Amino acid sequence: MKGRKTIGKAIALGLAVCAMFGLVSCASVSSKAKHMKSQEVSEAAWEKIFGYGADFDVVFSDCEVVYQREMTRETYIDGVKSKITSSETYTFVMDGAKQYLSVSSSQKGKYGDIKVDEEEPEEERYSIKNEDGTYTIYRKNAAAEWTTSVSYLSYGVAADTLDDLLSLLYWYRFDDYVFSEARRGYVDADDFEGDGYVVKFDKEGRISGLCREYEDFSGDTLTHFELGCTFYYKDLEIKLPSI
Repeated sequence: MKGRKTIGKAIALGLAVCAMFGLVSCASVSSKAKHMKSQEVSEAAWEKIFGYGADFDVVFSDCEVVYQREMTRETYIDGVKSKITSSETYTFVMDGAKQYLSVSSSQKGKYGDIKVDEEEPEEERYSIKNEDGTYTIYRKNAAAEWTTSVSYLSYGVAADTLDDLLSLLYWYRFDDYVFSEARRGYVDADDFEGDGYVVKFDKEGRISGLCREYEDFSGDTLTHFELGCTFYYKDLEIKLPSI
């Protein structure tokens, strides 16, 4: 398993601060995962996903995952108001030995009267696991032509990136979480402010959703962060690019 990472907790804000900055709640990248009702699961089901040595190529075989995160920063300094929203969307598709990854990102907002909108080109990658345990990776070059290379990744391109995005949860064991009826899933037992991750499972004990939302006021900046991730288990077929 890859190196683990930690993300510090943010400090939740009161409604008064939100009103002062006029923050409008995001049209919710986390809404689907947030409103999903989790089933209660056993420690074995938890460890299958978050335990050391979990094999994502197997755990998420025949699975499509949509992971979105959005951050809005709002400032008002020397009479100039700035409000900028950065968004990222990851789409993972895993079909046995074949995998697909798509990443897109954008920025929208204004600094005073100046628009700062930007959109990055979508990045796409495919991989297939070879008999010798290596992976053939498909990428587009600058001319938008597909090229291949051999890699010694731990997983295929989708599971490898998904492992990075979920790695912060590996620090926690099953006993560190409690089931919250109010938040419709598993939360850190020490998450008294209600701004941590919520993990959700389906009837088969598979992870089905992940969400988080918080606000932080630091210096002259109000930050609103939102994350939503949904997992769809179904028969899938990936067609590799023609070279």
